[in-house]
Amino acid sequence: MQAIISVSCCPEQYAADNLQRQMRPPGKCQACGREHGFKAHGYYDRNTSDTDGRAISILVRRFRCRTCRGVVSCLPSFAQPYRFVNSLTIQHFFAGETALLDVRRNCDSLRRYRKTFDAWKHDLQDIVSPTVHTSRVGKPIDLWQTLMIADKTLETSTCRLVRDFRATCFGRYRCHQPRKTR
Repeated sequence: MQAIISVSCCPEQYAADNLQRQMRPPGKCQACGREHGFKAHGYYDRNTSDTDGRAISILVRRFRCRTCRGVVSCLPSFAQPYRFVNSLTIQHFFAGETALLDVRRNCDSLRRYRKTFDAWKHDLQDIVSPTVHTSRVGKPIDLWQTLMIADKTLETSTCRLVRDFRATCFGRYRCHQPRKTR
């Protein structure tokens, strides 16, 4: 499993201050439902982009459920699941802020992300429509703007989408689906 954990720092500060050490496990195991039943289970190394659009390595905290033995990774909210470019840079690109250095450095990846979002938009709209007013959404960018109005940032939108719908702005991934217990 993967949980998106809201953090209020940039990737550089997270890495420099070893903030992965302060990461706390989710309150409840999504697989078995046990509350506060996690123990530390190490870290894994992952790359994302920094505020200038360059690669930065971060550590992602992992925890294991004492009951079902499932593992949950706690991804900081500035990092998008299965995406190299950080959330703020993606948000800048979707807002048309293409002159920014971080956007220019990752323009090819960001164009691919946009195509992925455009292709996923109708499925995502169906997923979120019970709670997010999307009846007037026509073009893919309209859904993006609706999500940004509702959540203010891509970081908070991703936290909510994963928590409430087990999806992201770019797809539905197995790591966000509950593990089946035996």
